[in-house]
Amino acid sequence: MKTLVAALCLIAPAPALACFGAVGETLFHCTFKGGRSEARVCLQDGAAYYAFGPKGSAPEVVLARDVAAVGMAPWPGIGRTIWEEVAFGNGAYGYRLSYAIDKMAPNEPVVGTLVVTRNGEEISALTCDRGSVSAHDFYPLFEAKEAAGACFTPGQGWSRSCN
Repeated sequence: MKTLVAALCLIAPAPALACFGAVGETLFHCTFKGGRSEARVCLQDGAAYYAFGPKGSAPEVVLARDVAAVGMAPWPGIGRTIWEEVAFGNGAYGYRLSYAIDKMAPNEPVVGTLVVTRNGEEISALTCDRGSVSAHDFYPLFEAKEAAGACFTPGQGWSRSCN
């Protein structure tokens, strides 16, 4: 386990770990499998971070990406469900996290998901424990991507050329 943590420190610089403490802004957090594991996305200093692992322990996966390299699908503003999605890539692997709020069922908890892909094929899909989504707002990432020079066009996605 110590080797894994040391390897993670090489993948994600020290500020990534601080982001999961008192520094940075948590955009998404939930638990899985009866609270045994958790996922978190946060934003700090122009970078987005994804972490997954046992609750209360060092994460098994930590990814730090410039905001421009993180995929993000904002809520289009229509429909019964408010939802957003972020996507982190790591070689052949992809990690998509999303949340959904049913506007017609205000007493229902926020639903969160984590989908892991390898070479574009789904290899794992987890649904957050009911009621465990404690943070769910990817709009700060949207703003950070715009501040980095990216533009979003509904139906077309993100681009670097803003017309």
